[in-house]
Amino acid sequence: MKYTKGKWDMSTHSDNTDIIIRSQNGIIANCTIDAWPEMSKIEKEANAKLIAAAPDLLITLERFNRVVMNLADSAPTEYKNERNDLFADVHNIHLHVIEIIKKATE
Repeated sequence: MKYTKGKWDMSTHSDNTDIIIRSQNGIIANCTIDAWPEMSKIEKEANAKLIAAAPDLLITLERFNRVVMNLADSAPTEYKNERNDLFADVHNIHLHVIEIIKKATE
């Protein structure tokens, strides 16, 4: 799945009725503030900020996953044997990260 690359930003429309998420290429999403009256404006803005951060979060997660796996692969065998609980945790986190990346990209 392709998504719009680059930095995404969140802003409130000048009439204060919409939260807009945009990239350098244009609008990604336009969220009407009045659409969900049961949700506070603060919560709506927080959700929009999370959506706007999605590309940066994905890139950081992919990079973090590579670094963690490189560290795990380069650790001495003796260390892996002594601390196999740590490496089991790293492996499980790695698998979870792969699932999250797939969820975001497929």
